[in-house]
Amino acid sequence: MPSRAGLPTRYAIRIDRVAPRFHHLPFEVQGLLRLCDGTRPRTSLRRDSGLPPRTFERVLERLERLGYVAPVAPPDERQDGRTRVLDWATALMPPSLPAAPTSTAPLEVLFEQQPLGEFSLDEEAFFSRSIDHLLEPEERPNRRPS
Repeated sequence: MPSRAGLPTRYAIRIDRVAPRFHHLPFEVQGLLRLCDGTRPRTSLRRDSGLPPRTFERVLERLERLGYVAPVAPPDERQDGRTRVLDWATALMPPSLPAAPTSTAPLEVLFEQQPLGEFSLDEEAFFSRSIDHLLEPEERPNRRPS
């Protein structure tokens, strides 16, 4: 389905719609979604997806109906990525945002480690068993296997 000016249609993933369901989708569909970056024409998606042509068309149609992908304007009609980043970086901050908190305490005090609470004997035993494999053989306590 060509877009305006006869350029091939490109599809972009709609992260807000796909993210909650992505891991439930079939592996092949996940692969196709990864290809929908808004830069590849439909013919490239079909070729790179590895799906049979009829299956590809049905899957892409369903993804579009579910709102997981959407057709996007050809690259020449979209704003250049560098321009978008520059616009975002130079935009004024909304006045409603609170100022970042500042502290007058020295950095040493801010990052001072707080003492940990005491662990029960069961907790100590669990933690020591769970890290034994990280210790060198000579550092391991002599214990009988459980």
